[in-house]
Amino acid sequence: MFAFIAHLNEPIIDNLYYRLPIGIFLCIVAKFLKGIGLSVSLHAIYNLMVII
Repeated sequence: MFAFIAHLNEPIIDNLYYRLPIGIFLCIVAKFLKGIGLSVSLHAIYNLMVII
């Protein structure tokens, strides 16, 4: 849901193919490890990769 709301100016295909799967993956990681630390770190790395 966040991928679609926060990235309204991006093409819907980008949200479906990139952001939605990454969000689901990060959610699974957070649930599996019972914490959000690694998910936050991976999200930060993803953001840095997109910027660079």
